[in-house]
Amino acid sequence: MHHENETDGLIGEESPSGDDRLLGNQSHYGDDRQIVIGVVFVVLMILGLLLNSAVLFTFKSTPRLRTHTNMFIMGCVGGDLSMVIIGFPFIIIPCFRGLWDFGEVMCASYGFMMSVLAVANMTILAVIAVDRFIVIMNFRIAKKITRFHCVLILVLCYVYGLCWATPPLLGWGNFDLEPNRLTCGPDWRNGDSSVRSYNYALFTMIFCVSGTVIFVSYAGIFLQVRKHRINSVSVPLTATRLLEIHVASSAFLMIMGFFAAWSPYAVLSLWTMFNDVSKLSPTVAIFAPMFAKSACVWNPLIYAFKNNELRNALFNKVSRSFRQNPLPGPENGSRERKRNGNTQSRPARPIEINV
Repeated sequence: MHHENETDGLIGEESPSGDDRLLGNQSHYGDDRQIVIGVVFVVLMILGLLLNSAVLFTFKSTPRLRTHTNMFIMGCVGGDLSMVIIGFPFIIIPCFRGLWDFGEVMCASYGFMMSVLAVANMTILAVIAVDRFIVIMNFRIAKKITRFHCVLILVLCYVYGLCWATPPLLGWGNFDLEPNRLTCGPDWRNGDSSVRSYNYALFTMIFCVSGTVIFVSYAGIFLQVRKHRINSVSVPLTATRLLEIHVASSAFLMIMGFFAAWSPYAVLSLWTMFNDVSKLSPTVAIFAPMFAKSACVWNPLIYAFKNNELRNALFNKVSRSFRQNPLPGPENGSRERKRNGNTQSRPARPIEINV
């Protein structure tokens, strides 16, 4: 293991531009930190596939869960699932290989796809916050929101992500290797004025604006809840209001999870713009971007465990599936033989699985 060279290759001096740097002509196995990250992301990929798929399936098969707020959650979870399917393989392989070796075109393509999903996801989280604010403040517009409006808003969120991910392909901004040299994203190290102006705009319009919208919305929610409690000390909250507050706290946890994941990457990106990347700690260079990409596993975890309706619906479907398709075993086998012996004259009935 040549740790000194690996550290230099990770964040050190500028390497040759073009395909020589991106095609991996220094191919070797990853160091211990990179391999650990690779193993962690294998586990996260499995969890992300299972959790996001389970949440989407439960929403789809349970009509009472299809409220307009939950439709926004579905849009967010759908983006998370796409990020797991599209993005995680291109994280795991470079971690074990020790570097990105898929080429320059694939680097730009990966950066583009992940940027679309990340921007859309953050925008949807801002939409969820505004939606909860409108509902809990009892604005009249809340009753006028239909499923069509929800779908239209979700489409616009992804179009917004597309609008921000396209300029680097057209010359404003750039996609390049991240400081860890394992994955690709917006080029924060480039000092060109065009690239820097794009980076400033991206950071301001996506991270800062969305964060401000989210903060103001949830501050308003908490002030309203506090005011309601003060004015209704001896009057219990209605079931509807309790449900609204519960959903708001669920969405708030999702947003906090997202920002807890992405804030280190945002800080790292700004630091990289104004400092010598060779002075960056290898550990920070590896963990900050990878930690950000793990956000797509947090949302279904937070929402599934916080939302009673979703958790109960998911549990009921899993338990019903096990009841209708029991695991083979001695006890089940004896019951099956006894049942067959008592019903030999009856015609066989097909097993029905209600989903």
